[in-house]
Amino acid sequence: MNNKSISWYDRCEFIETWMAFYSWEDFKENKIKLKKYYSQLDWRSCHLYQYYVYAKTYLTERQKNIIWNYLNDVVE
Repeated sequence: MNNKSISWYDRCEFIETWMAFYSWEDFKENKIKLKKYYSQLDWRSCHLYQYYVYAKTYLTERQKNIIWNYLNDVVE
């Protein structure tokens, strides 16, 4: 996923296929897998995933921040 020639569509498809989650419980069950995939993304895909987490999930703002901090190794 670190190749600059990857299209925007391919990035979206990868995120929707491999990194999508639909609830807080779903995230908690798959967070280790998500972290592994997230660590392999380039910066463009990371921004796209941030959009996915904040705009396309039905979670509270606090839960979204917890997810983002977890993926980015931010210690609270």
